[in-house]
Amino acid sequence: MASSGAGVPAAYRTGDAEKPAPPEGFGVVITGATKGVGYALAREFLARGDRVCICGRSATRVDAAVAALRAEFPGACVAGARCDVTDPRDVDAFGDYAASTIGVVHHWLNNAGMVSSREPLFDVEPAEVVRVCNTNLTGAILCCQKAVRLMRRQDEGSAGGSRRARESNGSNSPQRYHVYNFGFSQWGASFSKSTCTHKATKRGLSQLTASLSEELLEAGVDSVGVHQLSPGMVLTDLLLEGASPVARRFFNVLAEEPEVVAADLCPKIRETVGTRTAIEFLTLPDALARVMFGVPQIVGGGRFFDGDGRRVVSANAVGYKENGTRLLYEGME
Repeated sequence: MASSGAGVPAAYRTGDAEKPAPPEGFGVVITGATKGVGYALAREFLARGDRVCICGRSATRVDAAVAALRAEFPGACVAGARCDVTDPRDVDAFGDYAASTIGVVHHWLNNAGMVSSREPLFDVEPAEVVRVCNTNLTGAILCCQKAVRLMRRQDEGSAGGSRRARESNGSNSPQRYHVYNFGFSQWGASFSKSTCTHKATKRGLSQLTASLSEELLEAGVDSVGVHQLSPGMVLTDLLLEGASPVARRFFNVLAEEPEVVAADLCPKIRETVGTRTAIEFLTLPDALARVMFGVPQIVGGGRFFDGDGRRVVSANAVGYKENGTRLLYEGME
C-alpha cells in the first residue's frame, strides 16, 4: 500500500478561469474506485495534479486499479488499499492510511455502492438486502464519520485553522474540506429503474448530507462542508446488470460513459465552497430534453445499444463485460 509522489501544478484551470490550488494539489479520497465513475474520477483528479487515494473491497482489484493509474500518470501521487466500508475498523484504518500517503485530505468522495438483484423486494434474499443497505447507507455514514474526524484534526493542526483562531484574526474563510455523498435527487429516483433497496438507500444519503451538515454547523465545525453528488445514469455494472433491452435503449439518451461524467463533475468538485451543495451531472430539464430529442435512439437503438439492446462496440475500447460494461483498463474486473 505504498504511494509515489511528484511535483504538481500550483494552479488548475477550469474553463477560462484559473483558480489557485494548494501548492501540492488537492488531496482526494474516493471509495469504491476500482472501476466505474470512481475510477474515472481518480483519473480526472490525477490529470489535474491532485493526490488520490482509492479503496475497494478486493485487494487484487485495488492493486490492478492503482497499477493502471500509475502507468497512465507516471510519478503521480496515487495510492490504494482494501477497505470494506461496512466495517468500522476497515474505514478507520483506510482513513489513516490515506492521510499517511497523500497528506492533507481536502475532498472525500463516498462513491462505494451496490445494488440488489432486479427482483421485487419480496423475492430478494434478506441477506442481500442487508448487504445493499449496509454498503450504501451504513458505509457512507461510517466514512462520513471518519472523514470529519480526519478533517477536524487537520483543521486543528493548521495555522489559524480553528474557528476560534479565524474569528480572532478577522478571517471569514469558507469550508476548506469537503465530504460528498453519491445520492439520488427526488427526480433522479423517479427516473431510475433500480430496485427499491437501492433507491431507498440512495435517497437516504440525501438526508444524511442535510443532517450532517446541520450537525457540523451547530457544533461550530465550519471548516467541513457536506454535499450531495448525483452522477446520473452511468454505464456501469450497477446500471447494466439485468437491464432489459427497452431500458438499454433509453440509456442511449439518458446515460453516459464514466469518463464523460467524471470530466464534468471533477471541476465542479474542485470549485466547491460552503456546505450542502447539490452537484448534478444531469438536471431534470436536461434529462427531459434528451428524451424529447432522442426518440429515434430509444425506438431503434443508437450510440450505446442497438434496437435489440445489444452493446454497440467501440473500436477503441479495451473490452467489454458480458453485461455491456466497458472495461476502463487491462485487468479491470
